[in-house]
Amino acid sequence: MIVLQRVFFIVSFFFIFIEAGYPQAITIETKMDTNKISLGEPVELKYIVNKNTNDVILLPEFSDTLIVGVEVLDSAMVDSFKLKKDKEQLEQRLVITSFEEGKHYIPPQAFALKLGTITDTIYSKPSYLEVVGVAIDTTGTIRDIADVERAPVIFRDFIPLFVLLGMVLIALAIVYFVRQRRKGKGLLGPAVKAEEPAHIIALRELDKLKAQKLWQQEQLKEYYSRLTAIVRTYIENKFGILAMEMPSSEILIEVKNIGLDKLINLKEFEGLLNLADSIKFAKGHAQPDENIVQLENAYKLVKATYKLGEENEEENNPEKTEITE
Repeated sequence: MIVLQRVFFIVSFFFIFIEAGYPQAITIETKMDTNKISLGEPVELKYIVNKNTNDVILLPEFSDTLIVGVEVLDSAMVDSFKLKKDKEQLEQRLVITSFEEGKHYIPPQAFALKLGTITDTIYSKPSYLEVVGVAIDTTGTIRDIADVERAPVIFRDFIPLFVLLGMVLIALAIVYFVRQRRKGKGLLGPAVKAEEPAHIIALRELDKLKAQKLWQQEQLKEYYSRLTAIVRTYIENKFGILAMEMPSSEILIEVKNIGLDKLINLKEFEGLLNLADSIKFAKGHAQPDENIVQLENAYKLVKATYKLGEENEEENNPEKTEITE
């Protein structure tokens, strides 16, 4: 009897511990009516949050532009649904469109959450929107131009038309070539690009963030959202940790599990994540020198860890990439 009581106590404690794990109770889904539209065609983008009733979620705020090339037509639609006794679903709907052909990458969106005294951030999954031009029907019957009856037609009469048509074709060819070059494509189609290493992408994005000087323009929340997104994306692409979907506390656990705490200053990394969560959720504030230090910490994290597993990467990619200090 005493043995059975002990087993019952251990099993009960296990289920109580599982119920206490808040990250498993919150999920964010990204849904779109379709990922392929025509120029200017509206499409609905949804962010669906499943959570406990008592959990507080701060939804992202959207302007009239989601990303460069994708416009937001309507962003004021938020619905709430009761699922079970203690479960709730929030649905934030956006109507978006684009007037630029090609594939548009829609990055993850940050959702701030508060569970009691705990503040954290969860990111949605990324998506994409492909915009295609208007198809031209080439199956119609081609008919000859009717002869002019008033006077005989000679070649000299068509010379101005040929000159004008040639100039138009040359102008269209130049415009097409310039647009292809700006989009990083070749003259006859998309250029094939080698997959870049995660640290090269991260360092380039950090350089862009530094050049934009967001915190100097009092855009502190945007600065830290971009900074942590760059670091999370690097960790996910480099080490296979789903950092974009994890709360900061779980990222720190996974970083320890793979031994990164031996290569980086874990307290600095934890300080970056906690400060970013505080600013994004509680509208906190940071001093100018602190903003500079956090950016430098992100650089240090990438430079200190990019060589981990490099031997396996070199077998797949013989072109070795070095970081210039």
